[in-house]
Amino acid sequence: MTRQEGIDASRQDMVLAGARSFSEVGFEAATMLHISRNAGISEETLYSEFPTKSCLAEEILRRSVRELDAAASELSATEPATQLNEAKTPILQELVNACSKLVDLLREGDTIQAASARLTLDGGDVAPDSWNGLLLWVKYVEGILCRSRQAGELLNTPWTTQTTAEHIVTIFAGQHQYSRTVGNINHLGELLPALFETILPTIAKPTTRLKLRMRDGTAAELGDT
Repeated sequence: MTRQEGIDASRQDMVLAGARSFSEVGFEAATMLHISRNAGISEETLYSEFPTKSCLAEEILRRSVRELDAAASELSATEPATQLNEAKTPILQELVNACSKLVDLLREGDTIQAASARLTLDGGDVAPDSWNGLLLWVKYVEGILCRSRQAGELLNTPWTTQTTAEHIVTIFAGQHQYSRTVGNINHLGELLPALFETILPTIAKPTTRLKLRMRDGTAAELGDT
């Protein structure tokens, strides 16, 4: 192992230890001392890489978005062709795939995504130099919606892509919170189709919706019946 590989591995251990702590006890209750012990390093070493607990939380949130975006893009690139989808998969499919993949990862107990979800529900600070999970996810969803609008996939609506993104993210967060509260994370997967069936007709053109597919095993089309 090279020196750089060793540094990268050590940073990965810190991130995973932080993710486990945030997922288990939340941002406020987690301590840098506890996280450093779980990572098998000194507290000073942890602080040298992440000067504050907020810096570590932000790294976990940003990593969760990057990993989910990569997975969603890969799924969209391998979408099977159908009679209504011989040409190009809609950009909006990335949003459907991202939400579906996130549900799968939360069901599987993925460390990074579980921590990101807990941090998002915990809130965060709106200050520019601090983390805020909701705002980060809104920015990610808004990016997909902007590209989808540029591609001509969306309806002309009076509200902005940011407002639509805020709507989608807050509904998903509420569904996740409800599923956690009732003690059944699998219920989140059952609620997800309702989210899209409610929102998509108000933002996407019918020709776009007919090409969108859920990735829940049934490949149900999200178009008009």
